[in-house]
Formats: sequence, C-alpha cells, structure tokens
Amino acid sequence: MEGRVASRRAAAVLIAAAFIPLLFFGYLFWGSMASPPQLILWQGEEGEVDLRLPFRSRVVMDGEQILRFNGAAPGPGGVVLPYETALRLQPEDLGQARVEVRLGALPIRRLSVQVLPRLYVIPGGQAVGITVRSNGIIVVGHAALQSSSGEEVFPAREAGLRVGDVILKVGESTADSPMQIKEEVEKSGRGNRPVILEIQREGEIRSLAVQPILDPRFGEYRIGLYIRDRTAGVGTLTFYEPATRFYGALGHMVTDNDTRKPVDIQEGQLVRASIQGIESGRRGQPGEKRGIFFEGQNILGNILRNTEVGIFGELAPDAVSRFTEGNPELFPVAAAGEVKEGPAEILTVLSGSRVERFSVRIEKVIKQKKVQGKGLVIQIDDPRLLDQTGGIVQGMSGSPIIQDGKLIGAVTHVLVNEPRRGFGVHIDWMILESGLLEGLRNLRRAS
Repeated sequence: MEGRVASRRAAAVLIAAAFIPLLFFGYLFWGSMASPPQLILWQGEEGEVDLRLPFRSRVVMDGEQILRFNGAAPGPGGVVLPYETALRLQPEDLGQARVEVRLGALPIRRLSVQVLPRLYVIPGGQAVGITVRSNGIIVVGHAALQSSSGEEVFPAREAGLRVGDVILKVGESTADSPMQIKEEVEKSGRGNRPVILEIQREGEIRSLAVQPILDPRFGEYRIGLYIRDRTAGVGTLTFYEPATRFYGALGHMVTDNDTRKPVDIQEGQLVRASIQGIESGRRGQPGEKRGIFFEGQNILGNILRNTEVGIFGELAPDAVSRFTEGNPELFPVAAAGEVKEGPAEILTVLSGSRVERFSVRIEKVIKQKKVQGKGLVIQIDDPRLLDQTGGIVQGMSGSPIIQDGKLIGAVTHVLVNEPRRGFGVHIDWMILESGLLEGLRNLRRAS
C-alpha cells in the first residue's frame, strides 16, 4: 500500500516538473505577444517598454544604430538588463531599427522602432458627413416573394446568398449599380434562365445561380434581395496637416449600416455636416448626433483608405483654406508611450458647426495595438457634455483628444451599458495608417 502511495507521489512530482518548462515558455510566449509590434518615438522623447521580467535578459538592436537602452549604447553583444527592469529607449538619431529582448539566444520580445522628427498637425473636431461607394453591391437583406401558387419563396437565399455577401459580377458584366442587377434579373427571368452572380464572401470568390421568379404583385421578375452600393453617416474630423492636406477621421473602420461588415471603398467623399440635435445615450441604448449633409455638396475631400483605426484621404485646397482661417494652432503628435492616465480634453460639435472643448479623463492606457484599435479607456466628466449627451454618442467618433498640449488620440466607441465611458485610439496608430509620413517625405524631396 505504501509503495503505491509513494509511486503516485512520484508520478505527481514528475507531472509537475514536466509542466514547469511549459509554464515558463508559455510566459515567454505571452511576453512576446504582449509587446507592441511597432513603436514610434519622436526625436528627443524617451520611450519605455514595461518588461519587468523575473530574470536577467539582454536587448540587441538590428539595423540603424539609432537608440540607447537604459542610457547605454548597445555594442555587438547588446545591453544586459537586470531582472524586474523596464526597458527605456532613448533616440540618438532618426531612422528605423528592430529591437529584440533575449534570454540567452532565445528571443522573447520583438518590436520595430521608428524614430521620427516631431510631427505637428491641426486637431479637428468638425462634424463631417461620410459617403462611400463600395466595390461591388452589398447584400443587406432577403425579401419574401410570392410564387404563382401563392407560396412565399426566397430564391436568392435558397441559392446560397447571405447577408454581407458582395456581388462583384452579374452575368459577364461587373456589378456597378443595383439598377443594373435589377435589369439583368429581369432579362434572365424573361429568358427562363438563372442569373449568374459572382460574389465575394470573407475574401473568397464564388459563383451562384439564382432562378428569378415572376412576382404577380409587381409584374416583375425578382430574386428576393435587398441590395445597396452606398453607405453614409456622420462622424468627426480628427486631424489634418495643412502642407500635405492629409487628414484622419472617425478613429475606426467604416462598416455597412445593416451588415456591420467593413466596406471595401471604391470611392468616397468627406462633406460638411451640421449637427441639428442630439439623442442622449442611456444604459443599453447608445445616443446619437443627428446631423444633416448633402452628398456632392460642400465637399471637403476624398476618402482613400478605410482602416481599423479610421478613414484617411486628402482635403480639398479650399477646405484647408477655410479650416486654417484664424491661424489655428498646430499641436505636437504624441506617441503612445507619452500618453498617461489623468485629465484630458476632447474637441467636438454639439450644435451646428461650432467646435467646443470638453473635459474627459483617461482611465487606462493600452499601448499594445488591439482589435479595432482600442488603445484608451476614457470617461466623460464634463457636466455640460453629460447633460446634453449622457456621455459618448454615435457621431462623436473621431473627436480629437488633447492632453498636456499634445494630440494623443481620438474617441472611437462607447460602452453601451456605461455611456459615460468608452474607448479611444492612439493618434500615432492613425498617423501610421494615414500616409502622412510618406506625404511629408515626398514634400521634402520636392522642395
């Protein structure tokens, strides 16, 4: 009996011993994943990566020798870091380098560091209308049709079309408008043949054949689809750079209003908008700015990119001249490492087109890039803003966030059950996606 107990104890010890290396390497893997893959440092500003590793490690740099680590210049062997030590990065020169933290020869953290000249932009806050036309025609719903026997049928759904599918071709022709699809469906129905649709679903291209039926209520051949090629809404301009005319807005991706899927933009416009009223937010029900704008009128610029952290493009020359009347102040752009918990302000419009300042509080700073670019947790504490909106509302997305005289980010999402609180995105994440850095480099080359 005692032998069996001893054997069990020995087996338990062996199992525990086997798990220790797994836990250790799991910790290292978690550490490598938690580190930001890309870090921006502005010339003259120090950055920090909170390692706090429970062992000695070594940091090495590959590429341009542009950094010091914790005050030491890395030689061929790198810089040794004692345990429980944060990694401080001090720029020495402009450029880009790859940094690796190693345990022996094993890399446990990797990041790409860019050192850039301090960038200055003009914060926005203006209400803007956003209109985009998609590449292809978006399926937004199914419609019941009536067969000749009086039964409800759904030809498109039964053929395999789903909400969110994008129709790229109808027959041999590129799908460029809902009217074109309607005409092709009618033609196929009169010819008693299926209409062939080429669709895109989650990046995959496939073909589906749908047999139109004659709906006796309308005297037309139909396949039972609700479709759309345009999406529109109200948001907020985050920043613009007057020399290049590059701008950023919204802070998150444009998605279709019905399918909630990202829109692959064929063309888009930024237009002037006016806020006519606000529906206050409350627990479980997000509020909304009610704005008006007219497509094709008062055009501010184009929309060239639709990304996880906002929309980007170029402002029209006359829009820049209007925005820069009165010599608005240029603000330095903050790197994510410069943002701290505490007081801040947002710029946004509550009525008409007048941009106002309101106080908020940064509750949490998340320096690693997360899904949908949520890098800040913010709370509205301005009494007047709370009285008029209840907190963060739809249409406020893109409102610039100012802290310590720097542009640090943009409002993006509301917490539906706590409308006073929500998320923001770091401004340097938006800058990296905007094309502004390349635009400034091209401008310097041209001059």
